[in-house]
Amino acid sequence: MRRAFSGLFGRFFARAYLERYYGFACFSPIDGNPTAISKRMRVARLPGRGSELPDWVCGGPKRLAIAEAKGTSQPGTGAGGGRPGPIKTAEGQIQGVVIEKLLGSGSKKRWTALSTKGWAVMSRWGAELPPRDAFLFALDPETRGEQPSNHDRDEMIQDVARSHVGHLLAGMGYGELASPLLVGQLSGASRPPEAASLDLDGEAETTYLGVPVGSLQART
Repeated sequence: MRRAFSGLFGRFFARAYLERYYGFACFSPIDGNPTAISKRMRVARLPGRGSELPDWVCGGPKRLAIAEAKGTSQPGTGAGGGRPGPIKTAEGQIQGVVIEKLLGSGSKKRWTALSTKGWAVMSRWGAELPPRDAFLFALDPETRGEQPSNHDRDEMIQDVARSHVGHLLAGMGYGELASPLLVGQLSGASRPPEAASLDLDGEAETTYLGVPVGSLQART
């Protein structure tokens, strides 16, 4: 039970930390080797690396990263000298994979590793008996690969955002809507996008292209 709570808290605090301080809003899970984020983007383990996979590919404004969350209650992971053991493990997981994008044209298309930031975030939860303060440690290693162009980076951030929304829809039971966002991981016909307007007090009316989700009594 303690290990389960540590893992749950670790993921919660890692996502909150990355969202609040670095602007990451989208998190697509890494759940296999390779993990397809889109038809043109994937996460793959480097040859010879047998470590566990990190947790997510993260996307935010003009930034992309691979992230691993660690949670622990052990006393030896406090603010002493050196890196805590869970952080060392997380760093190995991050540097054991690469983000790849399908680049080139025609028959010359190939998967190319593109370098990005990694984030290892460890939280140790506090305890009353014995007295133990809560503690957070973050490390930001780089991953291997070529430096991505701004265009490639922006496309990959868009793919992470689409995957993030797809997983949310799938978890809510909207498999039909999630299917076109999850690289064929689900089956079912997709609904065509519809125009929807958003009207807020003090703001100009904005029209979006999307699909309403949920039971709506009225739509505009």
